[in-house]
Amino acid sequence: MIMFPNRPIKQPMNQHERRQPMWIGRPMQTRNAQQTSSRMESVLSSFRNAEGEIDLNKITEVASQVHKLYGQVSPLLTSFVRKK
Repeated sequence: MIMFPNRPIKQPMNQHERRQPMWIGRPMQTRNAQQTSSRMESVLSSFRNAEGEIDLNKITEVASQVHKLYGQVSPLLTSFVRKK
């Protein structure tokens, strides 16, 4: 018994007819070295002081905050992962 008799039947896709993978509605883009280095510079600029030097105290503070956040969130995540 066919559930929806008026609905057109989908034809199986050929290997060559595959669609591009989508991520939140847009095709994936390849990253080149310039994009990666500009992102790295953007992240590093957050950890520089007024003189343009890397501020180790700021890096340590952020790492400490990430560690505390992980300590608070990880029990919640493990409770979902362990329930199978």
